[in-house]
Amino acid sequence: MLKQTLTFPQIRQVCLSHTAFGATLPWLTPLLTCSSDWPTVAEINLAVKKISLNFPWEFILQEKVSRRAKSRGMGSLSNYLDLILAQGKVPVREKNIHDLLNALSFIMFPLSKAALNRRHHQESPEGLRPGQNRTRTQDHLTIFDEGGVIRLKYLDSHSESKTDQSALEHDFIFGHAIFEHIIHDKELRAARLDLSVSCGQEAFSQVDLTANAESPAQNPTWPGIIKTTHQADIALSECLKNDQTFLSSTEFAHLWINP
Repeated sequence: MLKQTLTFPQIRQVCLSHTAFGATLPWLTPLLTCSSDWPTVAEINLAVKKISLNFPWEFILQEKVSRRAKSRGMGSLSNYLDLILAQGKVPVREKNIHDLLNALSFIMFPLSKAALNRRHHQESPEGLRPGQNRTRTQDHLTIFDEGGVIRLKYLDSHSESKTDQSALEHDFIFGHAIFEHIIHDKELRAARLDLSVSCGQEAFSQVDLTANAESPAQNPTWPGIIKTTHQADIALSECLKNDQTFLSSTEFAHLWINP
């Protein structure tokens, strides 16, 4: 996690003007504009209700954990998973851009976030003991959770041209650390996962994924962005449900994200 040096107004300006955030604006804009300063947990939850009527979690303020408590296992991955999977609560730290962007990922990709956290739990159903390392699969899941990119390929049986096929591909940033690095003008090595969905040309919405926030909330490109992101969420969640995935780093293509 990068050292936080920017003020919230500066962060908001970067997010609402940088093209990398174009595909997040239907969800990100309400989070960034629900308060004149850092949004509180209550304000985040209120904004979420306006974004998604069926959002399965509630964001809660993450309590500070002392070093002694950490040594006894409090604040661990196991406790985090229990809050999410058993209680339906996602802890976020106050005035923390990393956690706000993680909240954004939960809102945009709810199916995938749920599947990813279930995979973490399946790897350690009894929980991690203090000082115990994550499994190799958990390492891969964490890498993708922080720095993952979904390349969704739309398979159109009516198209035979390679040019047409390449037009039916979109990259979706899933890892919230990627956005954090962009905000701080830092480079990041990302893990790209290639997934495919079948659909005809008529079912694919050509949308502008670099749209900025100058247009009002009724931006005509936003329904298409929401639709294609939902398709990416379904495809990634189905991949995560397969316990034969995320076993090796060779499953990912590696690329550098340059702000």
